[in-house]
Amino acid sequence: MNIDLERGTGRTRQQLIDAPYGAIYIWPVSHSVGYVKQLAMSVNRGDLEFRFPSILDYLGELCSMQKLTGVIIDHACELTKRQCDNLEIVKGRI
Repeated sequence: MNIDLERGTGRTRQQLIDAPYGAIYIWPVSHSVGYVKQLAMSVNRGDLEFRFPSILDYLGELCSMQKLTGVIIDHACELTKRQCDNLEIVKGRI
């Protein structure tokens, strides 16, 4: 059993606060995306766009965004090697 020692420490909240205006925020699972959206609103971050790690499987969608200001990966996400490699490519274009 994995125990998440960072759960409840405010790390996601801080990531939301620190994210660039209009950034894409990668959230690990769809069943709890409502939680992170509410958390974002509570810290006045309605500008963020929430997506899931699968957006990093193919570069087309992210690279076609006109004003991509940042991609923030929630600390609870576990990315594949391909997703990590694609993330580096995208970050190089920001």
